Amino acid sequence: MKCPNCGQEVPDGHLYCDSCGAEIKIVPEFDPELENRISKTLSDMADSINPEAGESTSEGDQKSAGTHQNIADRRQISILMRKAIRRIRKDAIVWAVVALVAVSLLICFVVTYHTANQISAQDYVDQAQSASSAGNYDQAISDLEQAYRMNEKDSAVIFLLATYRMENHQPEQAVEVLQRILNSAAFDDEEMQRAYDEMIKIYESEEAYDSIHEMLLDCPYEELVSRYSQYLPQAPSFSVKSGNYEDKLSIELQDSSDGTVYYTLEDRIPTASDSRYAKEIVLDKSGDYKIQAVLVNSYGISSDVATAEYHVTLLVPNAPQIMEKSGNYTQDTMIVAVADSGCTIFYTTDGSRPTMKSQQYVSPISMPYGDSTFRFIAYDSKGNASKITKCTYHLSYPKQVTEDQATALVISALMKQDVLLDATGKVRGLDGRNVYVVDSVIQVPDSGEYYAISEYHEYNDGHREKTNLMYAVNTQDGTVCRMSYDSSGNYFLVNMAQ
Repeated sequence: MKCPNCGQEVPDGHLYCDSCGAEIKIVPEFDPELENRISKTLSDMADSINPEAGESTSEGDQKSAGTHQNIADRRQISILMRKAIRRIRKDAIVWAVVALVAVSLLICFVVTYHTANQISAQDYVDQAQSASSAGNYDQAISDLEQAYRMNEKDSAVIFLLATYRMENHQPEQAVEVLQRILNSAAFDDEEMQRAYDEMIKIYESEEAYDSIHEMLLDCPYEELVSRYSQYLPQAPSFSVKSGNYEDKLSIELQDSSDGTVYYTLEDRIPTASDSRYAKEIVLDKSGDYKIQAVLVNSYGISSDVATAEYHVTLLVPNAPQIMEKSGNYTQDTMIVAVADSGCTIFYTTDGSRPTMKSQQYVSPISMPYGDSTFRFIAYDSKGNASKITKCTYHLSYPKQVTEDQATALVISALMKQDVLLDATGKVRGLDGRNVYVVDSVIQVPDSGEYYAISEYHEYNDGHREKTNLMYAVNTQDGTVCRMSYDSSGNYFLVNMAQ
C-alpha cells in the first residue's frame, strides 16, 4: 500500500506513514463499484418513465390518458424508488460488513505481530549472558541497559551490569551503575548494602582507597563500616589534656589504629613529610604550644587532625653560680659550683649542652692546665632545668725553663744516647751539625706546657734541611720527650729518659 500523501510504500499493518507521518485509512471512504450500481439503478428508473413510442391520440383521449398515465407513472416511480433504496441499502450493508471484517482482521494481525515480536526484559538478560559468554561485553552491556530501562527496580540486572562493566575494564562506569541503587529509594537495605560492598571491592581493585574512605564516611550501615574499619583510621589522642601547667610536660601520642603518627608544633596541619612521632614530646620551656597530629595508615589514608593546646609556665631553678670566674690563672685552682637547694648540677667540657645524662658535679673540679671551657646546668627534683652557666679558663704556670735551656737539654739527651758527638750538634759520619729550634709552646692534655722543638741538619755551606724529628721540653721541669702525632692528630710524647 502506498501513502496517499507522499506516495511512499507503507508496510502492511502500519497505521501511519514512516516517511511523512500521515494517517493510513484501512477502510476506503467510498467504494467506486457501489457508486456505479447506484448510477445504473437511477438510469433504469429514467428509462421506465419515458415512453419508447409516441402514438397520436385525440386531445380528449390524450388528457384522460395523461391523467391516468401520470398516476401510473407516479406509482411506477414510487415502486422503482423503493426497489432502488432497498438495493442501495442491501449493497451498503454488505460493504459495511466487509469493511468491519477487514478491520477486525487487520487488528488481529497487528496484535499478533507485536505479540510475536515483543522482547521481554528477561530476553535481554538472556541475550546479554550469551553475548558475555562470547566475550562481546559491549553487546552484553547494551542488552542489559535495555533490560534496565524496561524495569529500573530490578537489582539483579544492575549488579550484572556492573559486573560486565568491570569485565570490560570500565571501573568508573561500574561504580556509576551501582550508584543507581544508592540514589534510589526503590531498593531494600540488603540490596543497598550489597551495592556498597561491590563498590568497595571495585575501589580496592583500583587501589582507590581515598574513595573508600569518603564513601564509608556517609555510609549509614554500622556493620558495613565496622567490616571495613581499616579504611577509617582514627585520630591520635594525647596522654595529657589541653590546659595550663607549671611543670614541664612529657606528652605521648596514642593511636588506636595501625599506622604512623605525624605531628607539628608550628600551628600547621601535619602531613607524612612532617615529624614522625617516635617518642614522647617534651615541653620543657615556658610558652604556648599547639600540637597537631594525624595518623596515616598503610593505605595512605589520613585520619582527622587531633589538636591539643598547652600553656606552660615553668618555675625553673636558678642557674648554677661558679665561684671561679672566667679568665687566666697561673696556679692550680679548684672550680666550685653552687645551685639552689634540692637541685643537682651537671656539666660538660667538650662544648656540648649539658643534660641530666652529662657528668654530675659532686665536688670541686681541678682546673685543667691550658685552655678549658665548662658549661654547668642545674635540675630540680621535678626535672626542670635552669639556664646554662658557661666559664672559660686559661691556666699557665711561669716558665721555669727558657728556650735556650730547652734546646740545650735536647742536645744533652741526644749526646747521652750517642746520637750527637758533642754540644755543637756534631753527627758521626756526617758533615755539618744538627741544629734545634723552638717552634712554639704547646698544651699537651694531662701533661702540661711544652716547648715544641724541630731538628734541622746544617751543612758546612750553611744551608739547613729539616729532618722531620721533633722534640718537646716541659717548660716547668725540663723533661725531654720525643714528640709525634697519633692517628687522631693528637700530640704523642715519649720520655727520652726512659
